[in-house]
Amino acid sequence: MRTTSLIIIFLLTLTFATAAQKKDVQPAPERLTHNLDNDKVPLFVFTFKSPWNSVYGSDDPEFVLYSDGTVIFRQCQEKDNPYSCYFKMADLSPEEVTALMQSLHSDEFNAYGDRYNIDPKMAVSDLPLRLFVMRNADGRYKKITIYGFLSGPNKDYVALDVPAGLKAIEQFVQEYTHANMRDLDFEYFEVLLIPYNGNSKKNIKWPKGFPELGEVKTIKHKKYGRYSLFLHRSLFARYRDVTRKQGRSKKAVLIDGQRFKLATRYPFPSESVWLDDFR
Repeated sequence: MRTTSLIIIFLLTLTFATAAQKKDVQPAPERLTHNLDNDKVPLFVFTFKSPWNSVYGSDDPEFVLYSDGTVIFRQCQEKDNPYSCYFKMADLSPEEVTALMQSLHSDEFNAYGDRYNIDPKMAVSDLPLRLFVMRNADGRYKKITIYGFLSGPNKDYVALDVPAGLKAIEQFVQEYTHANMRDLDFEYFEVLLIPYNGNSKKNIKWPKGFPELGEVKTIKHKKYGRYSLFLHRSLFARYRDVTRKQGRSKKAVLIDGQRFKLATRYPFPSESVWLDDFR
C-alpha cells in the first residue's frame, strides 16, 4: 500500500512539474518571430548600434542582403529623424545580387581589419558602434566593428584609421533604394523589457490581453532581468500608445507586477548571425 501511494505521489509530482514547465518562459518558436522564410542566408548585414537606445540590443539592422535575393533596408524621409524611417524590401535577380555585392566591396572586405577604435587612451563607453558582416565563399562570416564617430569636431571620439571603403559601404547602404521596393510587413514584432531604474514612482498599465511574462512565447534572458515579448502586428497601434506615454512621462510600464522600460525591434530571418549577447 505504501509503495502504491509513493508511486501515485511521484506521478502527481511529475504531472505538476511538467505543467509548470510549460508555463515557464521559453524561446518563441522561429515561425512566430517573423513571417519570412527562415532558410534565408545573410550575405551582408550592416547595423548601427546606438548607445542612447533605452534598451541595449534593440538595434535593428539598417541593411540586410540574403542569398535568395531578398534585400531589406531602412529608408528615412527626413535626415536625423528616426521616426520618419521605415523598412523596405525588394526581390533582386541573381545578376542584381552580384552587382550589389560588388558595390559592397566584397572583393576587398577580407583585407580590412576586424576592429577600428578610438584612441585607447580615451576611456569612453557611450559612443556608437557599427557592425559590418560579410559572408565568404566558404560560408564563414567576416565581422568588422567600428567604435566611435567617423568624423566630427572632437577628434578624441573619432575612430582611427577607418578605411575609405568601409565609409563608402555605409554611405551606400544609407542611400540605397530600389525601383520595385515595397513596405516590409512583419507579422510579429519584439518588445524588449529591462527593469526600470528611473525616478518616477508612477506606472503605465500594460494593456489587457497583451502577452505577459508567463507566456510560452516570452523569452527570459540570462542577464539583468530582461525579457522579450512577441506581439502580433494587429496590436502595434495600441502598443505605440504605450510607448508614447512612456516617452513623454518617463514612467515605468507595469507588467505582471514588475516595472520596466521598453524598446521595439523586428526579428529578422537568420538573425543569430549578427545578434549580440543581449540574448
